[in-house]
Amino acid sequence: VPPAKMAEFERADEDPSGPEEDPEVVPPESDAPVAMGPEVAPELSEQEMDAVMATKQKAADAFADGRFEDAIDAYTDVIRAMPGALVYAKRAEAFVRLRKCVAAIRDCDAALAINPDSAKALKTRGAANRFLGNWERAHADLSSGQAIDFDETSAEIAKVVAERHKAIHAARPKKEAARRDAEKAERERRAEAARKAREEAAA
Repeated sequence: VPPAKMAEFERADEDPSGPEEDPEVVPPESDAPVAMGPEVAPELSEQEMDAVMATKQKAADAFADGRFEDAIDAYTDVIRAMPGALVYAKRAEAFVRLRKCVAAIRDCDAALAINPDSAKALKTRGAANRFLGNWERAHADLSSGQAIDFDETSAEIAKVVAERHKAIHAARPKKEAARRDAEKAERERRAEAARKAREEAAA
């Protein structure tokens, strides 16, 4: 999976109330991309499989204890050996907890490339976009993920996103009208300036 381009995350969706009014919106991190797994999972021996399962449990335990950096490190070891949609989504969830939302979206994209119906990846990517202030993308992902597998935690995030999404759509006609008025005023100003220039040249 190619590294996500920072430009995709540099600007939050247009929000009439302003992202500064949502204290939970964070800027995209500039960390170097973490390791991704091979496109084709290698064949593992029984001993190697046991080691991967032990590492996966270690990651789950670290996540449960709130040691999200340790969870990410362990999930990365699992991904290197046995990449899969669920483990990418779980690492993404750890990234979201640390508000490293660009990395979370990258992992969710990888998970969805493997399993387009991964509810966990959709909801986690929705949460990541919520914390970046990308309300439109968050609304789309959370709606899709909740339709596949509803959970109360995602429902709380989806409620916040839905309110912002509704506000954005409600404000668009006013913003469009203001833009048209500004363009009309600019055209009239230029026409008046051109008329005066012609009059001065003829004088």
